[in-house]
Amino acid sequence: MSADQGFFRRRNWEALLLLLASAVFVVGMAAVSLARGLPFQGARITFPLVMVGLWYAVHIALRLLRPRADEMLVPLVALLSGLGLIFVETLAPGIVARERVNLIIAIAGFAGIVFGLRDVRWLSLHKYTAAALAIVLLVLTMLLGKTIGHAQLSLRLGGIGFQPTEVVKILVVIFLAAYLAEKRELFTIAAGRWGLISGLDLRYAGPVAVMWLLSLLLIVKQQDLGAALLLYGIFLAMIYLATGRWAYVAVGLALFAAGALMSYLTVDRVQDRIAIWLDPWSRAEGTGFQIVSGLSALKFGGVWGAGLGGGLAHRIPAAHTDFAFTGVAEQLGLVGAVALLVLYLLLIMRAFNVALRTPDEFGALAAAGLAVVWSLQSLVIIAGVIRLAPLTGIALPFVSYGGTSLVCNFAMAGLLLAISDQGERERLAEVSDGP
Repeated sequence: MSADQGFFRRRNWEALLLLLASAVFVVGMAAVSLARGLPFQGARITFPLVMVGLWYAVHIALRLLRPRADEMLVPLVALLSGLGLIFVETLAPGIVARERVNLIIAIAGFAGIVFGLRDVRWLSLHKYTAAALAIVLLVLTMLLGKTIGHAQLSLRLGGIGFQPTEVVKILVVIFLAAYLAEKRELFTIAAGRWGLISGLDLRYAGPVAVMWLLSLLLIVKQQDLGAALLLYGIFLAMIYLATGRWAYVAVGLALFAAGALMSYLTVDRVQDRIAIWLDPWSRAEGTGFQIVSGLSALKFGGVWGAGLGGGLAHRIPAAHTDFAFTGVAEQLGLVGAVALLVLYLLLIMRAFNVALRTPDEFGALAAAGLAVVWSLQSLVIIAGVIRLAPLTGIALPFVSYGGTSLVCNFAMAGLLLAISDQGERERLAEVSDGP
């Protein structure tokens, strides 16, 4: 069987998996309408059909224009975003119309990246532009940002409101992937005795200091604990993936520990989050209400759940954003919560698979960096919800409500598809040109 026939068969699998994802979405939306006693008519019929049509249009375009792109990513993204819309409908029905618009915009941006970005390496040529834009967005947010829940999270430019940190995480991945791909040999050659940090390492350690300072500024000025942890975690993971040296991770963790201690001693919000994490029940009628309510909802869901539209998770503050996982676990039970975790694991696995199969260093590091973003983002928010770690305000990818989060996650998926298609073409070209 030729390579082209193999890729054609992979696209057939994509079509079948999209059918499964579409069925879950349509049945889920119908179940929510029945549970709430609403007639299944109007937008409740047309929008699911429009979404199915959009996804199959993407599939056909991939078959024609990007036939070598990974065949699992689109069905996984379709299923996760469909589940996200279902749970926005159950947790915050008043804003579901806005989330429908966000979803269509996100798919349009996704398609623009997949089919418009013909050579992914173009991004690496503008790595310093990406870094500068990330810093500008963070500074503007610190100066002009709108406070949401005691943290400066939102920025309005030209009448459009968005959360800059969602954009910044993609810019950081692009910059680090390009920078580390360019300096990888220098980092490796610079290894000191026993793999420790040498004097030559310090010449290339500027990004470490910049990332550390940015994380501290995010905590102190914006009080955005989640974004600070995410950005710093992305950096540490990517520098390890690029160099394989634990010395960088050890130094980075030491700096993080120092910064965390400084933040705990000087920032009231950090102290409050730690105190709520350690003992939410003593503050159940105040600042601990959100955590206690979430834990109660998890218990109420049990193994099989209360059913779509059932339970009381919608009464939890920010249930559709910070506590979307709680809504899933309460309504679908432990079985549904584990199923959602499996979907994230599959998504992350496919992203790392793209990285492993991409011969270009920048593309491989960028794909791995995007996998790290989804890994950390999912881990941090779920750990906070189930009280394994202090709660941070990070959106659950594709599932939590939020236009900026949805658009950026779709942009990441689009970039991964572009990398996978280009990587497969280059890998096959290398094989055909080989001895």
